[in-house]
Amino acid sequence: MSAFKVILILLLLLASAGYSGALKASNDFVVIANLQAGIDKMSKDEVINVYMGRNRKLASGINAQPLDIETPLGEKANFYTVMVNKELSEISSYWARLLFSGQGSPPKQVTTAEQALNIVSNSKGAIAYIDRKKSINASRSYLILHVDNNSNTYKDGKSYPMLKLLRTSIVYRSSFMVLAIALCVGGIFAVFTYLWESNTEQELASNRMGTLLSTVENTVSIACYLSDANLAKEVGQGLLKNQEVASIKIYSSQRTLTELHKDKTSKKNTRLLPELKTDFLIQRPIYSPFNSKESVCHIELTPDVDFIRLQVDHKARFTALLLMLQALIMAGAVVYIVMYLITRPIK
Repeated sequence: MSAFKVILILLLLLASAGYSGALKASNDFVVIANLQAGIDKMSKDEVINVYMGRNRKLASGINAQPLDIETPLGEKANFYTVMVNKELSEISSYWARLLFSGQGSPPKQVTTAEQALNIVSNSKGAIAYIDRKKSINASRSYLILHVDNNSNTYKDGKSYPMLKLLRTSIVYRSSFMVLAIALCVGGIFAVFTYLWESNTEQELASNRMGTLLSTVENTVSIACYLSDANLAKEVGQGLLKNQEVASIKIYSSQRTLTELHKDKTSKKNTRLLPELKTDFLIQRPIYSPFNSKESVCHIELTPDVDFIRLQVDHKARFTALLLMLQALIMAGAVVYIVMYLITRPIK
């Protein structure tokens, strides 16, 4: 590409930018309607929705027929710059997408403001925009609408852009609803998953305690048969090394061979659902090593409830968070499809 073409393109870009900036500063037009249209004012959003094909009915119920003025081109460009902050090239692309997908048709194109005035005067649903000076000088066979530019300002005097998007944009409203539903459904399933996971993990902990007792049952049987308190104590100390065990007691009908307790340190209660079942005691009879029917003592194991609940909570929370994350990812995918692949032409 030659240097001359590059310079020419840059000059055209600068000129168009300057022209666009000049248009943005101009709001010297009025919106007009037929005297029998049944309305005397429109909000800025209502005008935008009619001209962008989102709603082609007036507040009175009459079908709206918006008109675009082709010449002078500056009036049309000024209208769309002020109302929707878009260039004419963007408007053309917008309608090209809608026409391609069969979702709407652009406003009727008229050559001059005089032609627009004539159509508005003779058609109930027709609305148009014309230069303010022309509206004063022309014969008044039409109604000049009051366009409320502060339609998105609330009682407290503040404007909330997000509320405006949710109220006027089907794209953002649909996306918000999808996300809200996903969060609600994901939250409900996460709570049920937490409850189920908590109960399941506590049952597994109880089974682990039973397996632990089975590994020392033969040694305890010998200690009880011989009334060997030292051997029973060594077994108890070995069991207490397991983090899930809080205390151990080995006793017979005549005496207690050993009773050991783990030193407890105060732990901060971080349980989400402290009312769940947390206390369970495991007891087992111990039989003679020479006679499987003769009971010589009992072993009693108390699980460390705080430690087990802490582990249960961690696993249950992790599972619930994974479920929530899955719901959010799926919702995000749906929102992306809605915004960029389905409803983007009517954004």
